[in-house]
Parts: sequence; C-alpha cells; structure tokens
Amino acid sequence: MNKERLFRSKVFWALVVWGLILLVSFLLNPDFFSVHFQTETGALYGSLIDIINRATEIIIIAFGMTLVIATGGTDLSVGAVVALSGAVSVALIRGDTIVADNASAMPFIVIIIVPLIVSAICGLWNGLLVSRMGIQPIIATLILMVAGRGIAQLITGARLLTTGYPPFLAIGRSYLLGLPLPVFLWIGVFVVIWFITKRTALGMFIESVGINPSASRYSGLNSKNVILLTYVISGICAGIAGLIYASRIGVADANNAGLYYELDAILAVVIGGTSMSGGKFSLAGSLVGALIIRTIITTVYYFGIAAEATMVFRASIVVVVIILQSEPVRAWMSRRKHEKAISDKGGAAA
Repeated sequence: MNKERLFRSKVFWALVVWGLILLVSFLLNPDFFSVHFQTETGALYGSLIDIINRATEIIIIAFGMTLVIATGGTDLSVGAVVALSGAVSVALIRGDTIVADNASAMPFIVIIIVPLIVSAICGLWNGLLVSRMGIQPIIATLILMVAGRGIAQLITGARLLTTGYPPFLAIGRSYLLGLPLPVFLWIGVFVVIWFITKRTALGMFIESVGINPSASRYSGLNSKNVILLTYVISGICAGIAGLIYASRIGVADANNAGLYYELDAILAVVIGGTSMSGGKFSLAGSLVGALIIRTIITTVYYFGIAAEATMVFRASIVVVVIILQSEPVRAWMSRRKHEKAISDKGGAAA
C-alpha cells in the first residue's frame, strides 16, 4: 500500500525527473557532482552548490506562489515585486545625498524591513483586488506586474543603482558553515511557511478554499481573508527574493530584476504537483520543481548550449513531468503494480 501511494505521489515523480536530469549531467560530465572546499574562504564550490544557491529566488517565490495557486489564483506580479524590493533597498542605502560606496544612508534594519513592508503592501493590493473586488487573479496581478516595474524604474531613475555596502552584500554573497547564506534563507522560509500551513489551520483553510470556495463560505470560513493572506505571503516572499537578488549583484536593476520569475515560479509549483485549479498543495514539491528548473539552467550553461535554448529545455521537462503526474499515467502505474502483486501471489500459491 505504501508503494502504491508512492507511485501515485506527484512529488515522487518530480524527484524522479530531477534525478534523471542529474544523471544525464553526470554522464556527460563526471565532474558534475564534484564539490571542492576552498580553504581561504572556508566555502564549498561545485555545480550542486551552485544549483541550490542560485535557485534561492525561485524557490522562495514558489513557496508563496504555491499558496496562491492552492486557492485557485495566480500571481503574475512577483517578478515586478522582486524589482521593486531591490530598488527600494538600494535607494535607501544610497539616500538623497551622496554616500561612500561602502556606506549606507540608512540603518541596516531599515534597508531590510521597508522593502518587505512595500512587498507586503503589493501583496495586499493584489489580495484586495481578487478577494474583495472580485477581479480575476490573472488580471488583478497583471496590473501590478506592469505598474510595479514602472514604480521600480521611477525609484531608480531608469538607471542602474549600485552599492558596495558590505552588510547588504553579505545577504547574497556570504557563506555559513561552508554553504552560501541564501541556502539557509530559503530553508528558513520553507520552515516558517511549512509551520504556519501544517501546524495551524491555515493550510486546511487554503485547501478548502481551493477545492470548493462556496462550500467553504457556507461552512463559516472567511474565504476572502484566506485568499487575501495568501497574496500577502506571496508578496513578502517576492520581496525577500528581491533583497537577495539585489545583494548578489550589488545593483538595483528595475528592467531585468525578476524578469520571467513569475513563469518559473508557476512552473515550479505545477511540476511539484499543485494543481492550477486549486486544492491540495505541496511545498516540498514546489521546492523540487524549482530545483529542476535551476538544474536545467545550470546544465545548459555548463555545457555551453545557447542560452536561448533554456526555455525549450524547461518546456520539455515540464511536459514530461506533467505527463508523469497525470491521473491516467499514475492510475496505470498503480494498476500495473496491483496486477503484478496479484500475479506474484498466484505464482506463490501454485
């Protein structure tokens, strides 16, 4: 019975696909799994380290997107919120006056808190449009997708804002216990969201709203507030990703920061087994989905394949995963397993 549940698990098949991608990468390059320790910096380096590090932004955004999609919605504005968060943080560092490249016009805590508040307000705006105004999620979030990046460009003056402020750069560039700090950040976000969805009633409320909003409402559940909260969480997750992105490169780039992140996040969630129609969701599945996407990108770049081909590879993997996760395929696998078990029992009895 446990094996049957395993074969019907969407997360399991996502893990299988990720394993196959890693295997192909290893066969093409035996050094793909090599991890090196640099004594001078006390840090680990290698393709696997790069994957779990560079996937951070998409992983964190995918966690928030998972909750939104589980309610039957979607959030196309996360990429713009990434750009906006980065723009606000670097603008705060630079201030209205000219400061030294390695200095900040504002305290470090302000540089972190204010962009997250702005991101939460963006999520609140989306949530109000969807839950209170009744606007379709794709339309409501499309508004901020355009306006948010425009606001980011206004903040930066449509140019690149650079910073060399060490505490800020440490967010995306420093190491802890040999691993990049961003890895610990996405682990922390995962733990927090897992706790509030699995150890409180929120997760059950989200799934209930996604499965049947009307029944949830008639049962006394305030579905509007649940939907609103998921968009706020999604906005905060995008804000965290924006801080990490800006700190990696030391630049607020309103034009390119977070570009196509909304698509990657949605793909990660779908690959992880959460249905776009809402209902049951899997944070672990979304995590695996994001790692699959990042592994494809890393592999493509590593082997010198044209960057333009990355989207084709992503689309191909998505098709494979969705087919493996489809109900007919999973039912067929389960049926084959059941038939084999019956055949084995018959052979043993004979």
